[in-house]
Amino acid sequence: MDQNDVRTGVVDSSVGSIDFARLWAILRTGKWVLLSCVGCAVVLVLLYVLMTRPVFRSDALLQLQEPDAAGFSTTNMLRELTGSPSSTADAVVQIIRSRSVLRETVDQLDLTTTVEADYFPLIGYAIARFRSADIEDGATSSDVDAGNWLTNFLWTGGSARIDRFVVPEQLNGVEFTLRALSQTRYALLGPDDQLLLSGVAGEVASGKTAAGDPIEIFVSEITPAGYPSDFTVTKQHWLEAVETLQELIAVAEVGRDSSIVRVSLEGTDPERTTRIVNSIAETYLRQNVEATSEQAEKRLEFLELQLPQLQEDVELSETELNLYRAENHALDLGVEARSLLDQVVDLEQRMSELQLRRYELEQSYTAQHPYLIALSNQMQSLRGERSQLEVAIGELPETQREMLG
Repeated sequence: MDQNDVRTGVVDSSVGSIDFARLWAILRTGKWVLLSCVGCAVVLVLLYVLMTRPVFRSDALLQLQEPDAAGFSTTNMLRELTGSPSSTADAVVQIIRSRSVLRETVDQLDLTTTVEADYFPLIGYAIARFRSADIEDGATSSDVDAGNWLTNFLWTGGSARIDRFVVPEQLNGVEFTLRALSQTRYALLGPDDQLLLSGVAGEVASGKTAAGDPIEIFVSEITPAGYPSDFTVTKQHWLEAVETLQELIAVAEVGRDSSIVRVSLEGTDPERTTRIVNSIAETYLRQNVEATSEQAEKRLEFLELQLPQLQEDVELSETELNLYRAENHALDLGVEARSLLDQVVDLEQRMSELQLRRYELEQSYTAQHPYLIALSNQMQSLRGERSQLEVAIGELPETQREMLG
């Protein structure tokens, strides 16, 4: 046996066994240290659980509808020319995360305004979440300065909802104090605790800063359990609010090529989180419908402009053909000539469709764009087919050539 094993008396290398009696003696010797460490760990975990606010998650699913393949859809056209995948989820994800969608949500829900309940540091929220509101209905604090630094904290669960908060731009990021005096009355204090205005929940209140700049606020709801109770209110620039929302929002396709996109957001306020997700989904859907309607109107306008000329060309061609048939008594074509005629008609129709599609693309892209280059290559290929048909027509009898010409 190794000398180290002899000294410790714990592990016997010759038999590979453990001396449990020796281990138990060691544990008994340091049991108070061990119990103290375990107890501290348990207390720390409990404090963390109590002081950490629960996080809620809200989701919305969007099913993407594929455009009608029979129409002049730009999406279908680009897929035909470039061979891109059928799913448009990647583009939709980027649109949903764009400023045009998120800014509308920020403006609609006034996400530039943040409201935080003032709980006592560290342990205030842990105490408040287990206390119920026992204040009598109608209890009020008539004086803004009636409380003190301790009583103005929220000692029970409470919230304040602000739907509108307008301050001078130079005060963005500055903390204001909303002091609830009752279930309906409140006062707004500036950074130096100066009274800026007093108001009633459900009504717009206006005032002025110390520098004389106008300030406006609309508090729709106050639900603290004691009065006075303080809330910290901060105003952000809309761009900062949009960037913050872009970081918090999660947008991704469910599975692969499923054409279903999930929009999700996590937050400590379940009602507010749900409103944000619903607003983002509704904004995207509305903007998508508006964009589709606008594109359809432009296509219809273009077709209405082209239709009279196309009808006139068709009528003129039919008239000339009928006159030629009447003069030359050529009322029927051979099998080969009819086949060539069908190919010419089909080719001209495809050329016309590409021309219409090219006009649509030119409204959004330059001539150097890959989509337009691909379309030009396809049109060049059709011109080559037309040249081959012209050669075949040239080999027909003169009468049939004149009819097809």
